[in-house]
Amino acid sequence: MKLIIKKLSLLFLFLSLPITVLMNSLLVDTTTYSNFQELNENKPKEIEINKDLRELLNDPSQQDLTATLIVKINQEYYKQGLQSIHSIVGLKVEKYFNSFSMIQVSGRIGCLNELRKITYIEGIYLDAPQSVEREDNLYNTLKYSGFSEDIANVSDIIDSENVAKSLNTNKSDKGKEVVIAVLDSGIDIPGQIGGDLDDFDDNSSTLLDVKLYGAVSMVPYEPLYYTDFRGSGTYHAGVASGTGGRNSSFVGVAPESFILNVKVVDSVGLTYYTCVISGLEWALSHDADILCIPWEFPGLYNDPLSTAINKVVEKGAIVIAPAGDNGPAYTTPLTPGQSLGAITVGAYDHLQDSVAEFSGRGPTYDLRSTPDLLAPGMNVVGPRVILEPDLEGIEEGGIDLGIFSNFNSSLPDFDVEIPIFGTPIDENYTMLSSTTSATAVVAGACAILVSLYPLANPELIKISLMKTATPPLEQTNVAGFGLINVTAAALWLNSYLSTNTSIGLRIPQLTIYPGFLINADHRGITGDITQPEVWDPYDIYAMTSTQAMISAMAITNSSDTANFTKMDLHLPLNQFALSFNDTGYLFSELEVYRELGNITDYAGYDDADYCRWAGVLGLFEELFVVVIIETWGYTYDGYILSTQPNYTSRMTGFKFSFNILNIGPKTFNNLSLHSYFKADLYMNEYNITDPYNFAGSLNASYDDRIYYEPSIQAIYCIDNYTEGEEATNESTCFGFKSTSHSLSKWEINSSDTLFFDLVNHSYQWSNQSEFNMEIQKDWGFIQSWNLTSQLGPHSRVNFTGILSIGKSNSSERCINHMKQVFHKMQTNVTHPSITDLAIIMTRTPRMGEIYEPFSSTSYIINLGNTYIDSTEFWFVANFSTGPEETTLFTSIKNIKNWNPMEIRTVKNSWIPDTEGSYSLAWIIGGYEVIFFEQDDSLLNNYQGRTIFIYDYQQLRPHIRDLIILSPEQFPIDPFILEYPGDFALVNITLISPIRLSSFDLTVTGHQPSMVILDQKKFYDLERHSIIPMSIIVPMFYKEGLYLLNLNCYPNSQTNPLIIPIQFRLENYKGRIMFDGIHNKVIPDFKTLNVSQFGLKIDTLLEERLDYIFGNF
Repeated sequence: MKLIIKKLSLLFLFLSLPITVLMNSLLVDTTTYSNFQELNENKPKEIEINKDLRELLNDPSQQDLTATLIVKINQEYYKQGLQSIHSIVGLKVEKYFNSFSMIQVSGRIGCLNELRKITYIEGIYLDAPQSVEREDNLYNTLKYSGFSEDIANVSDIIDSENVAKSLNTNKSDKGKEVVIAVLDSGIDIPGQIGGDLDDFDDNSSTLLDVKLYGAVSMVPYEPLYYTDFRGSGTYHAGVASGTGGRNSSFVGVAPESFILNVKVVDSVGLTYYTCVISGLEWALSHDADILCIPWEFPGLYNDPLSTAINKVVEKGAIVIAPAGDNGPAYTTPLTPGQSLGAITVGAYDHLQDSVAEFSGRGPTYDLRSTPDLLAPGMNVVGPRVILEPDLEGIEEGGIDLGIFSNFNSSLPDFDVEIPIFGTPIDENYTMLSSTTSATAVVAGACAILVSLYPLANPELIKISLMKTATPPLEQTNVAGFGLINVTAAALWLNSYLSTNTSIGLRIPQLTIYPGFLINADHRGITGDITQPEVWDPYDIYAMTSTQAMISAMAITNSSDTANFTKMDLHLPLNQFALSFNDTGYLFSELEVYRELGNITDYAGYDDADYCRWAGVLGLFEELFVVVIIETWGYTYDGYILSTQPNYTSRMTGFKFSFNILNIGPKTFNNLSLHSYFKADLYMNEYNITDPYNFAGSLNASYDDRIYYEPSIQAIYCIDNYTEGEEATNESTCFGFKSTSHSLSKWEINSSDTLFFDLVNHSYQWSNQSEFNMEIQKDWGFIQSWNLTSQLGPHSRVNFTGILSIGKSNSSERCINHMKQVFHKMQTNVTHPSITDLAIIMTRTPRMGEIYEPFSSTSYIINLGNTYIDSTEFWFVANFSTGPEETTLFTSIKNIKNWNPMEIRTVKNSWIPDTEGSYSLAWIIGGYEVIFFEQDDSLLNNYQGRTIFIYDYQQLRPHIRDLIILSPEQFPIDPFILEYPGDFALVNITLISPIRLSSFDLTVTGHQPSMVILDQKKFYDLERHSIIPMSIIVPMFYKEGLYLLNLNCYPNSQTNPLIIPIQFRLENYKGRIMFDGIHNKVIPDFKTLNVSQFGLKIDTLLEERLDYIFGNF
């Protein structure tokens, strides 16, 4: 029997040798590893390609499939990479992300294979739809019993109530003047009027102290452009920054901070890399100090989103991301939680005083420990989507809303399905248990710290929270450095920085909903019974994006004030597109450079009540599309008694002007414009807002009629309101035609067919109508105009068109009114002179070091219709050196002979020589225009940014106390060392607030040769370093406790930072060949290597590491 056991033992030993050899080949010693790096420095770096794309590229049957990709280019060779990519035939460059050295491209899979040959490319990723929809865990409902003690008292848990008192400062500790960008599903703008996110003091008489700093949507196909139909964005914005306007018990963490509404997720929880990266770039260029990303989707530490986040942090903004809700499994954080630069947050359960069971665990897929911190994530309350504004309360507060006084700006008067996010506790607030709740809490906590210490860079804020967190009972891959304590973090920062620096004045956008078009009878003429019958009494309200897409159009009877809210809802859901050089772009694919905003006044500019909106789109910062939308309330024929206009008709329509400007060196051949409309009138006919009324939705789409009118080259659709309880038997029609170009092609067909052709750049319309009332289809129409055969460098072309709306009690009269508007808007409207000088955009970093050159390039435009003989462009850097002293750096450039719709670029440079907060201003117009109000839209003349210049020389003597090494000890779960062949892997993360000139590493203690440590560090970020370390238990060892130390000497310090390495080896139990670690992990680690990223796993494991390691 002993002989048999001995032979079996020898068999196990020999069988285990190949495993040991394999592991040692993967995890080489220091000398070999350093030589490996040196030998491969001159070899081409392997291009990262995500799994789904790799399968497509390698599948011969998929080569004709069209795909959209994100391409990462080496920053040092960005221009060369772009040139190489542009040379690939059949490849279309969709969008540049210059801030992140990335582009979006599309083309056939066969063409995309050519990208692999370009040496400047670092990564290629499929830009497919990603779902951020969360499966609410049971904690949302099971742990809330209706008692207040179940609800997290966030400010008490994180100790954020008395920060200023502890610091003995008069500064606000509520996040004053800090801008938090929430990249989510939008914000319920109408529902938050009178709520938590409208203004700062919750006083209806001071509504202009708006909390919303700005808004953009990177999801242009969504109805009601900025609005939240999921509930997520509104909730997380409220947790971070809400004022508790409807219940003071639910005040956000930083109620005095601004909110930047950056919509990147659609109503069903889908997003794309492109949407999010565009949102990051936009937020960074619009003064965001903190970016809160409260969701996740599958991804890795080096995917486009994680890479872009790292770039944002390098530019000085703080990014907060969740660890995910897939705990207690290990390796569960996805993207953006795997980003090296982000603060990754786990959820703390105040009911159990421990990490929430659902909170995601590390390590990341590049084997760094995560999360960084914990914050309250159990039963956290925030505002919910309501979609109904409290206009009555506002008027009671003394605000005169003028034309809005009787206007219910939510939706027409029929049932609206309110989205359920989390667990609603009443009609105004909801509760959620998630690491995303914890993410919003940390965003608010960071706002408090940034407000007090504006010169603290993202690393210093992160380090302060990690250094002062309440130590957890769990290990680093479970709880990070522990539960945040805001007061402790502020006191820690106070040891190194002063609170004397203030952020300075910030000016938010003053419009609640920038793209809100109104054509209304402001003067009440149609309500006068003496007016002739041709005056149809209706007003039009259109939700319109900068891309000129009207997502929803409401029409109401202006003469029937008693039933003002009985509106008709129509969904044109139109799209405009440009084609040239055998390719094309939807307006929704262009970058938004300046949001659509009202230039004149909603109530009208002259006796015709002229209104004007303007926005700017762009492609590659070379081809710009200036969107001008105009409307007139009336036409008139002279004056009665010299003062009273003799009004002749109402003008119910909008004029669209697209000025297409080429400011680059390229030539755009065969430039054409395409217009697409859906025929969806009277959508309230069948109560289509009921999500279960699918048949009603179809009926509302199928009963519209479409016609082509060759005499005026217009296409229009019409419907009768004959169904439903509120049916009026009225008719409504709308049509579109050009007033500048002859119609070249058109087609009436199924809206799906037409839109598919438009998206796929198939512009061969049939010039005929397929409309048949007997065939049930969701009909639509499309029109095309040839603008120019060649748009050369530094030239432009202009297109104008009219959207005319008719409504009446008969179809004939409805159509006649629409045709009259077509005619009169082209021939009989006023043309007031408009002076509107505007700054389109200026890109700047958020932070910089003293004496580092600062430069900016500004794009400016004459948006008006008047020639400017001479004006000035100012660049001002304003630095307050004391209560009564301000230092200014000013650069003034003369701008002469400036034509309407002409774009110019202006460059400025400056070297800051003093540490502090600088208010930067770019101003176009000169003294007379600005101070004597000679511009019709002064807000367009100004662009302000705040940047923070720091001098961290005083920190260098304290560098040892300022550095974070993570993990704090090793090994940690799920890598435990007990038996022969066991191994532990980690990429140690070093975070420093300043650049380190050097740091040396040594291992001391019992058997230091067991620790394989690379002396070559990897810098993914300037102030972040990664140190690969591994331990393999040899086949022959002594049982017992092993005590070692990893010693780190930053900047040649003599007193090292220490990571203790401790593990106990036990007697061999003969199970090495049968446990999960060796049979499962080794095959999955076949792509594990030591590369420019340190240790990493290239692909997502089929099982989580806790399943692999869990059966010891």
